[in-house]
Amino acid sequence: MILLPTFSGILDSGTTMKNQGSTKGSDVVVDLYVTLEELYLGNFVTVQRNRPTYEETSGTRQCNCRMEMKTHMTGPGSFQMTQHRVCDQCPGLRLVTVTDELDLEIEPGMLDGMTQKFSGKGEPHMEGEAGDLYFKVKTLKHGVYERRR
Repeated sequence: MILLPTFSGILDSGTTMKNQGSTKGSDVVVDLYVTLEELYLGNFVTVQRNRPTYEETSGTRQCNCRMEMKTHMTGPGSFQMTQHRVCDQCPGLRLVTVTDELDLEIEPGMLDGMTQKFSGKGEPHMEGEAGDLYFKVKTLKHGVYERRR
């Protein structure tokens, strides 16, 4: 079993990728180092990851804030426009750590750089869904053999 640290933005063992949508958390990419034997024969690996996630708590918070224009009449035939911040009331959230056990299959014949995707297991987003977790295959150097394409 492999233990992964809790990810929050910048990773020690990987990188983060920004999503184009604003309501999805960041994707997380983690390097998965495998031996040449595992790439030839295949293997199953269990990875344990502590990841942050949001859960509802008591109270409310401001969310979906936006600026709206309001027109005020300042006198006969005279108007003034001002901006006002308008927010919705959403349930309160708190950040907690959840431990996930992920089963990875190292398929025979996989190449360096191939990825396995776990949807919704990346960085959380307060007002949307979590990003995705990607495991990127990296081959460890073998003492005798080397892989050629």
